[in-house]
Amino acid sequence: MARRVALGALLLLAFVPSALARVLSYSPYTNRAAMPAYQLRSARQFVLVEQPGTQFLASQWMERAEVVVYDVQGTSEPRVIFPPAGATREPISFAAHGRDGAVLIQTTANFEGRNVPRQAITLLGDTTGTSWKRIPELDGAWVHDSIYDDLGGYYTRGLKGAVRPVSSGRYAFVLEATSGIWGIEPDGDARRLIPFPVQTYPATMIGNDATSSRILVRRASSISILDLETEVLTELGPGENITGWNPQGWVAGSDRAYVLDTRSDGRYLIHYRKGSAPQVVGGPYERPGPPGQYRDPWSFVAAPTHDYAGAWMVQRDFGKPTTLLRHTESEGVKTFWTDITGPEVEALHPGASGERVLIQVHRSRVQPDQWFIDPALAIWKIGDPAPRDYDELFVAETELKGFVHLDVDAMAQGHPFVFDSGIGNPPDSRVSPPISGGGDVVQEWGIVRSALKQELVLPGIARLPGAFNSYWQSDVVIYNPAGENQEVVIRYAPLSGQGAAPRTITLAPREIRVIQDALKELFAVETGGGSLHIEPAVGVAATGRTYTSAAAGTYGFSMPALDALTAAGARFPLSFAGAFPGSPFRTNILLTAPKGLMAGARLQAHGVSGEIGATDVTVSTLGTGVWQMNNVHGALSLASHDEGGLVVRPTHGFVIPAVVAIDNITNDPTYFPPDLPAPVVRTIPVVGHLDGANNSKFRSDLYLLNLSSSTRTVRLEAKSWDRNETPQIVQFTLLPNEDRVIRDVLPRLFGMTGFARLRYMSLGDDSEGVRVTSRTYNLLENGGTLGCLVPPLNSFQSAASGESLEILGVVGDSRFRANIGLVELSPFQGGGQAPTTRVRIRIINETGVQIDTFEVTLPLAGGMQINDVLNARGLTAAKAVLIRIEPNGPGLVGAYATLTDNGTNDPSFLAASLGAKE
Repeated sequence: MARRVALGALLLLAFVPSALARVLSYSPYTNRAAMPAYQLRSARQFVLVEQPGTQFLASQWMERAEVVVYDVQGTSEPRVIFPPAGATREPISFAAHGRDGAVLIQTTANFEGRNVPRQAITLLGDTTGTSWKRIPELDGAWVHDSIYDDLGGYYTRGLKGAVRPVSSGRYAFVLEATSGIWGIEPDGDARRLIPFPVQTYPATMIGNDATSSRILVRRASSISILDLETEVLTELGPGENITGWNPQGWVAGSDRAYVLDTRSDGRYLIHYRKGSAPQVVGGPYERPGPPGQYRDPWSFVAAPTHDYAGAWMVQRDFGKPTTLLRHTESEGVKTFWTDITGPEVEALHPGASGERVLIQVHRSRVQPDQWFIDPALAIWKIGDPAPRDYDELFVAETELKGFVHLDVDAMAQGHPFVFDSGIGNPPDSRVSPPISGGGDVVQEWGIVRSALKQELVLPGIARLPGAFNSYWQSDVVIYNPAGENQEVVIRYAPLSGQGAAPRTITLAPREIRVIQDALKELFAVETGGGSLHIEPAVGVAATGRTYTSAAAGTYGFSMPALDALTAAGARFPLSFAGAFPGSPFRTNILLTAPKGLMAGARLQAHGVSGEIGATDVTVSTLGTGVWQMNNVHGALSLASHDEGGLVVRPTHGFVIPAVVAIDNITNDPTYFPPDLPAPVVRTIPVVGHLDGANNSKFRSDLYLLNLSSSTRTVRLEAKSWDRNETPQIVQFTLLPNEDRVIRDVLPRLFGMTGFARLRYMSLGDDSEGVRVTSRTYNLLENGGTLGCLVPPLNSFQSAASGESLEILGVVGDSRFRANIGLVELSPFQGGGQAPTTRVRIRIINETGVQIDTFEVTLPLAGGMQINDVLNARGLTAAKAVLIRIEPNGPGLVGAYATLTDNGTNDPSFLAASLGAKE
């Protein structure tokens, strides 16, 4: 959720961002609430202030905090540099990260036993965390740590910051405190540069130049530039021109600056030059329509050019086109493009080369019980027309959002970036993204890493003998959503030995390619196993099915290809609540590191009594980046009948774990992906208790894991698919680290039969809340089971009117039948006739041709299953199909499919993801 060593051939290729946008998968660096340090975005290392939980209040202290250093490339592990190891977490106001690894923090810790009053003190250290120096001149001097809109610039947390790291010169940092503006030298000596006189308007820092060697200062009567080398204060013009609140800006030269003034009717950009009157060079559109008509007050955006000598500007508003402009001293205001679709641009980030600008737009989307806003991104090259498409980073952003690590020119080549979604309640609004993706994301908030270049991983690819006379092999399905040919490089990472040379395949426009027995077909492997890495030129979707054959048919599981950027790092543990279903199951685990890098993890089992079994089991990937352990029970000192969950805590590198539990009676495997945290409502689309034809007995087991060190309460709500009746609600408490397995959950907890959707939510304020997943199966007379995982839906797996979901992995093979499940996700309102949502289903064959379409009606908070859809509708000639789900109505729809072997009745679960918008 690590940076990779590229294939030799690929090192020669520059990544060209797609003209076809997609949903970007990503992974958080930490499962804690985190606040970025003030720092240069392009630095390889970055610093976060973290505390347990998911929320903190802006402009206030983190009360139980740690200062943590991360490496963007993943070659060194994150480390806590304050407080010292073994010490209690301390309140921390801010952190700043400067040149040569210098770190500045403010805390009320009783530092070295010499801060008994717990006043605010400022400490200077470095990213080793080995020594800290107290700056006595700043004792008791509070830093004005406010949060502003992050519109661009080279430094984190916006154009205006209370602390600025200085890239060169005498000072390492400059900061604004209650006692004045101070310069901090690399050795910790502090010098007050501008005192705050008593009973007059204090000087405030409102911006800086590209290296922070000059600071833009606002005083009651003037706007001035402070040169940190000469300590000369140059007055540019009167301060009364700034009439709004929270002005921010940047220094354009020794005697020029820009100030962005936020007023009641919008933002305005004012150009200051010494000896000239301040000039407004940008602002919102003229007020449209009749007086009083609502307009977006934040529709005007401005940010520095790459050298800070000019200004990039965007004008937009409701019902208006979006226009990109630039102001320079030599050219004045110049228009570059106008986009009549009106993208809601909210930030502009130039590349240091001066050739590119990252355009960050505002997207929004409805989710169950909440509204959700996220950013979408496009890199625009100067001279090109307006971006046609934006890649959507579907993360729940707040007003505190912004980039933590960003190098626009490197990002254009496919290198990673780091984005902070902010912490808090997401605001209201909605929209729709393009190419399918994101279903592999585990946590949808926080400080995350992603990239415009896609690399997919299919762990668990096999052509191997196994227990009980099994022989496992894997088929792969790959879909090209683009309207042109697309080359896809496929690399095999084996469990042992040397991997084969990469294969390149070319997919036709909209083609779905089915690769049977993939290891033999692609790489001529007779016996082997490991992972596949799929690297498309633009973007694809892929899924795999791994199975063993018997006389009656096949037993297996399906698995979506996972984006390599969802690999988990050392401060982001992953849990698998259903990893150990109990007797008669055995459990295997496979770890994959992106691009074959070395990685490792520590394993810990959990049961009803908390942590169980061995406590220090560590594993590490091999040179190919893959490692597998069969029968994990033995390695963890568990009895074969022990049931519970598994926690994978990465120790180094980045890992993608896959857990497979196999029924020893039937040899039927179930794939478990990492659990979703539940600080918000989650929905398992179906749990069941139903006796059917041929003596079938469908049942659902529920697995719950409390990863918290304190008790946690979980609220479960079961609503019948086909009855308009009040949901049944159960609420209970799990002990710290407890994993609980509830067999046949629908009648046992809720006294219900049939099929129902299950909504749940952990009650508490941290991200370690109760994790929940389920397995639905047919219970056989001999005690064996044939079933599949039915996990909760993440936010990428539901669609509203005007959006679509896509399901990949259904093959047109007479040995199988495909069922489609639909569920409406809105809260149940109760009373009267439930409103309905029409859902159109499109079936698209392997050549990208729509071969069927039909509509069904889905009741609010209800569900339905469409059985054997290809046979029932005469579509068996298709080699493979893409199923597209398009809601049209007031509801929010989730979907999935199952592919069931007609001979064995063994189903595989196929998840849906947000689909292409055509």
